[in-house]
Amino acid sequence: MITQEDSLSLTHEQCQVLLQIARAALEAHLGKRPFTPPPPEDTDLWQQAGVFVTLWLQNETKPPPYWPQGHLRGCVGHIHSDLPLYQAVAETAVDAATNDPRFPSLTKAELNHINLEISLLSPMKPVQQLEEIEIGKHGLLITQGMQRGLLLPQVAANRKWDRKQFLTAVCAKANLPDTIWPQTARLYAFTTLEFAEQ
Repeated sequence: MITQEDSLSLTHEQCQVLLQIARAALEAHLGKRPFTPPPPEDTDLWQQAGVFVTLWLQNETKPPPYWPQGHLRGCVGHIHSDLPLYQAVAETAVDAATNDPRFPSLTKAELNHINLEISLLSPMKPVQQLEEIEIGKHGLLITQGMQRGLLLPQVAANRKWDRKQFLTAVCAKANLPDTIWPQTARLYAFTTLEFAEQ
């Protein structure tokens, strides 16, 4: 059974600090300047958690044809991080802008047309039955040997998938057949704390 998730809890002000750090890291990287986020006094921003950063192209800008995901411009993350949260957010923001294989690296000219979204991951909980998964609440991680795929909770909600479609999609993300779980693959659910620039 999926038990009560150990979700992170941050205030609006703490979320805004992390978003500011992420944007400052992007601005420094695209300006070819070194950037080390100053250590915050707020100890909550030193905790460790999985982090994903998503870059969204603002609606009024027409996306070029090489963006197959519509207004998505990059999404990269880490299931676990040994870094303090504020450092992990800075590094992951740059990774999302430069290391998403689906897109070319973000350019300086694009930066003002990008909104940042940060997702902080709860610990992973093993899934025993498909019925345990709540669409819109849970993200999924599937692993088989060195192969793994992860989809955030909002992916299934935005695309109006049911549980079976969600499972099929996360298997595809890992290049695995959708019949591999529960036979040999391991499936995990997690929740996220999501916040974005307005």
